[in-house]
Amino acid sequence: MISDELSHTAAAVLAFLRSLLPKLHELVPNMSFVHYISDSPTSQYRNRYIFDVVAEHVSLFTVPASWQYFEVGHGKGPCDDVGAVAKRMADNAVKRNKHVIQDAQSFFEWASQSESSINYMWVGKESIAQADIDIKATELKPFKRTMLLHAVCGHNESTIITREKSCFCEECFVNGKLCPDSVCGGWQQHEIRSVSLPDEQTVQREPTQYNNDDWIAATY
Repeated sequence: MISDELSHTAAAVLAFLRSLLPKLHELVPNMSFVHYISDSPTSQYRNRYIFDVVAEHVSLFTVPASWQYFEVGHGKGPCDDVGAVAKRMADNAVKRNKHVIQDAQSFFEWASQSESSINYMWVGKESIAQADIDIKATELKPFKRTMLLHAVCGHNESTIITREKSCFCEECFVNGKLCPDSVCGGWQQHEIRSVSLPDEQTVQREPTQYNNDDWIAATY
């Protein structure tokens, strides 16, 4: 993925997935489940917005998904090698005066013409801006103990199932579907969307009058 957007946010991740998943469906027509495996920056992957994407994954991309997180400092993988190769090839092209690369767009133009076996996709700022609007359109509950979770699976559009340790065993995933009641245990269900009462159910209260020197106790 190549983009002219520099922010590392959940909206950028959603925009990338919107470009990536249709391609994956073409490559794997019988795809029945997606396991995302990533490191754990809270601005990008490990936050309530991504949890909501996982919960909505079937309606968004027609296939269920889980998101598995590496522990801090253990997130390097093949994708890092691919990125390093692309950067080195671009650097060599500039040094040999074969191409002028000054920004993300010119990098993508070079990459699209290169003889590399790497497939490049462009996701512009406009797509990420729209994803930012979409991802914040739903009111989500604050999620506690986020950094303790290493596995998040979608249950329905408002519910996720989580585990503090990742597991891919045949007891937890049967025929590509999560079985939260497996003998492994540890899976917990969470509602992630805030529920707003209809207007007619909203409780109306008269404002309380206070006087000078009154004492007030509050919990928050």
